[in-house]
Amino acid sequence: EEFIRQKQKENSSFDDSVKELKALRKDIPFIDDAIKNNGLNVLVNTWTAFESSVKDAWKIVLNKYPKKFIFNVTKNQDLSELDGFNSKNISIGLLAKYDFNISNHLGDLIVSKFDFTGINGIEKSLESLLKLKKEEPKFLINDSLHQLEIIRHLIVHNAGVIDADYLKKSKRKNEVLNEKLKLTSNEISKMCNESIYATVATIELIESKIK
Repeated sequence: EEFIRQKQKENSSFDDSVKELKALRKDIPFIDDAIKNNGLNVLVNTWTAFESSVKDAWKIVLNKYPKKFIFNVTKNQDLSELDGFNSKNISIGLLAKYDFNISNHLGDLIVSKFDFTGINGIEKSLESLLKLKKEEPKFLINDSLHQLEIIRHLIVHNAGVIDADYLKKSKRKNEVLNEKLKLTSNEISKMCNESIYATVATIELIESKIK
């Protein structure tokens, strides 16, 4: 730590700092490993932020505009498995939980019936809520966003070690079965940025439907 601070003082320019960092990564393997692992963690957290943001936006919309959207989500959705709530009856206990007024909590009640853990699930959930035309959620059809989803799954479920299922879905070249995933800073940045763009596009789409 002291060595790095000293080097930062000696090299004031960004380019010099980058050169020093590259030298450190080459000379001290555990620093290189730590930086690579941090990059993978960034991707996991980026995907989590994306799906959580879309899910929260979906829920808030139904909470705030129940009359406009409730019949969209209940039209083809079986609500019988929801605790204390279905299309015909609501339990007294559930009503009491919301001070006998669930009109602004329908999103909280129904959101668990929808899947936000992947691009396909997110697309179907948005289509159900907003009655979208097929081409409207086109921002979800994105190679970088698709790559982020499958990489996140690989990191969480296989510690970033490439398996056969990942290889079938991946669009990256020169990947080898059973090797650790290797990503450049540019690849990581692009996937992170695409998730941000998709989140913003989702919110803009929802706003357009509200208006």
